[in-house]
Amino acid sequence: MAFTLQIGDQAPDFELPGTDGTTHRLSDCRDAKALVVFFTCNHCPFVTGSDEVTRRTAEEFIPRGVQFVGINSNSVNTHPTDGFDHMVERTRTQGFPWLYLRDETQKVALAYGALRTPHFYLFDAARRLVYTGRGVDNPRDTSQMTVNDLGNALEEHLAGQAVTVPVTNLVGPPAMRGSGVDRLLWRDRRTTEQLQAVGIFAQPTDDAVHRGDPGIEVSQGNHFVSLRSTGQPDPALALEVLHLPWRSWLQFEQKVVNTGQSYEANPNLRPSKNHHGMADYRRHLAGRLTYAFAARQPSEKDLVGGERDGSFVYDTGLRDHLHELVDRALLPDLVERCLDASQDEPIDPGEHERDASLGRLFIALERERDEARKLADERVARPPRIRDDWLRVTRRTAGALKRRVRGGRRRR
Repeated sequence: MAFTLQIGDQAPDFELPGTDGTTHRLSDCRDAKALVVFFTCNHCPFVTGSDEVTRRTAEEFIPRGVQFVGINSNSVNTHPTDGFDHMVERTRTQGFPWLYLRDETQKVALAYGALRTPHFYLFDAARRLVYTGRGVDNPRDTSQMTVNDLGNALEEHLAGQAVTVPVTNLVGPPAMRGSGVDRLLWRDRRTTEQLQAVGIFAQPTDDAVHRGDPGIEVSQGNHFVSLRSTGQPDPALALEVLHLPWRSWLQFEQKVVNTGQSYEANPNLRPSKNHHGMADYRRHLAGRLTYAFAARQPSEKDLVGGERDGSFVYDTGLRDHLHELVDRALLPDLVERCLDASQDEPIDPGEHERDASLGRLFIALERERDEARKLADERVARPPRIRDDWLRVTRRTAGALKRRVRGGRRRR
């Protein structure tokens, strides 16, 4: 374990007295977009030499939602002027725009791994470390400084950049209703060919993750944003989106209807022809959505076989984490309701298999239809043959559909 905090580490908690007469905790800073915790003191020439630059940096960024917290952990045995009374006096005379806290036991300094004074730690809104180090390159004599590292780190962080983050679907046995958190425990690793066989174009594309701001434009389900992308984040800050797209039939149906009606109400929007929501909305309008939903849901047999060949990977991480979160959540009652599995209504395995079989038939016919359209587009220079081919494929498709649906009903 490293002596000092590493990039991506969570800010250690603290509960320390301040020169303002109040005890302060890390949680008191929860509303800040970013938090600067820095270890400082009264006597160090590197602190006193750079205090005014730190002040200007704080005054520039505090109006932008950044909070500054200074902590003095120095021993009064070696530096009597670092005692609390002297801290109060220095705050009064200097009028610093940050909280000034006393770490008498030095436990907080040890938790952060402070290496010097001043030592700055910049945390993001989730209180993960994004910068650690010096404030400027010449703190003892700022007239000779050439760079304000803290100011640059703050500017870069607040400017906002998007990073791409992989999205993984979690799947499991289907249900009519319920949250699905305790049921959807398999990572979906199916190939594109396997997915297309059950009516899904492909695995989800990466999400564009960014700092939330009302000025940022988001499109196509958060896959694109109006910020410059820097590619993948630092491995120490690696993220993953765990997606539960088919928690239940009722949830899925409502999502499909909402998506389709939203695009219908906004004809100026042009979703991709491969947009899964619009493909499902067309199935809804045709009365086939139930079968499409069943086809894409793995049965218990599929999951067992998929674990052997790698198509499905069992993973309880999200479920376990969410349940552990309840006791320390800000709104535990709401989290408990979201995790309540008592409302789950699993679909009968026999009924699931029957509907999935019909769903696979419909999807196979959809693919034949799409191939016929592609053929027609490629042969647009020969209209008579296009018409003949189209009529022949249409008749064949209609006949096949009738035979397969009748066969499916007899098997019931």
